[in-house]
Amino acid sequence: MSKLVDIVLVGSGIISTSLAMLIHILEPEWVIHMYEKLPNVACESTNVWHNSGTGHAGYCELNYTPKLPNNDVNILNALKINKLFNISIKFWSFLAKNNILNYHNVIHNIPHISFVIGNNNANFLYKRFNKLVKYTSFNNMQYSDKFNELSKWIPLIMDGRNKSQKVAATKIINGTDVNFSEITKQILTFLRKKNNFHLHLKHDVINIINKNYYWDIYIKNNSFNYTYITPTKYVFIGCGGATLLLLQKANIINKNNYAGFPISSQFLLSTNCNIINQHWAKVYGTTINNYIPISTPHMDTRIINGKKFLLFGPFAILSTKFLRNGSYLDWFKSIKINNIKLILKTGINNIHLIRYLLNQSLMSKSNKINLLKYYYPKVNPNDWNIVNAGQRVQIMKSNSNNHNELIFGNEIVYSSNHSLTAVLGASPGASTSVSLALKLLKIMFRKYDFYQSWENKLKLILLS
Repeated sequence: MSKLVDIVLVGSGIISTSLAMLIHILEPEWVIHMYEKLPNVACESTNVWHNSGTGHAGYCELNYTPKLPNNDVNILNALKINKLFNISIKFWSFLAKNNILNYHNVIHNIPHISFVIGNNNANFLYKRFNKLVKYTSFNNMQYSDKFNELSKWIPLIMDGRNKSQKVAATKIINGTDVNFSEITKQILTFLRKKNNFHLHLKHDVINIINKNYYWDIYIKNNSFNYTYITPTKYVFIGCGGATLLLLQKANIINKNNYAGFPISSQFLLSTNCNIINQHWAKVYGTTINNYIPISTPHMDTRIINGKKFLLFGPFAILSTKFLRNGSYLDWFKSIKINNIKLILKTGINNIHLIRYLLNQSLMSKSNKINLLKYYYPKVNPNDWNIVNAGQRVQIMKSNSNNHNELIFGNEIVYSSNHSLTAVLGASPGASTSVSLALKLLKIMFRKYDFYQSWENKLKLILLS
């Protein structure tokens, strides 16, 4: 058996990496092991092609500001997401000042625009604008329903559109396109130079056993096909959809309160420079299906390795995999006697989601192009190709009142003694990865005397 380490991190995505970086800053002598089953880091949800690259700040995502029954608009979630994203920005800026991160290589300033069609949607957007613009982070937001002005904001979307059609948009110029994959890689490049940080690629965590005062992590070395054990004081599970399976194996006390439903996604991608150069924004429309986040169409400028691309989507695809590089048996393995009832009840209560996923899965390329045409009237199908994006697991939860619900966003789960933590869910995980890592630190370590000194140090970092 290996020597007891301070913390094991399962997965090499941006949340695990953010946590590793914070721990290294706070306790440089701690021994950190990170295990990744793939040959390279950041290959799943953090992969640059597996997400939209939007720095989610509540500027343009209409699902963060749902319409209330009285036709008012709830902006609380947008304000919350904005605050959390700004924490990430501050931390990345700190890393850039310390030559750990090349900030301008991974984060680009791109306007964030909400675009709607129809009188009802325009009224909703105007109410949203009037409420948000009162807050400092949103006070440079602009609203317009003037065809000529919108033609300057989003020429590709307005060109060829009927001028009698009611359209409206809001715009914030300080939105961002973020290469989360490159941020992760640059941080890990720095950490791998430290003697007490150990990144193990092609190592699959297959089991986690509680030993009261520590955890035994069972690891399979995929390169040489043997299994060994690493004991650790603390463990964080951040391996995307596979997190649920490991929580079940770790026998966490509340594991039976959760189940997962895997959803794959695709985008339409254009590499035609003539089209790409006419669009410089991330444009989000209205959700198709009752504020289900994955049903929010958006047309995104992307900058990857210095090159511009244009994406439209996402389109949901039914799958039984929990990871893009996972197994088709993943979902079946997660079904237990104790959570079958939860799965069935949640499915019945959200039959609209099932219908939506089925319809999306059956969509041909021509049907996808027709949806794009709603946003880009002069679309030429030959300019667009379908690309596979990330895999997400929609979390189902049964609370103390035996009420079953879908969890949109992220949820932190932890063991009774707080020494094991995990993050379930998907978006906006990457954008809020730093605040999630800070929460994880608080959950695991706030009972210790040294945590106060950590907080003081973190305040200085985030204010620098």
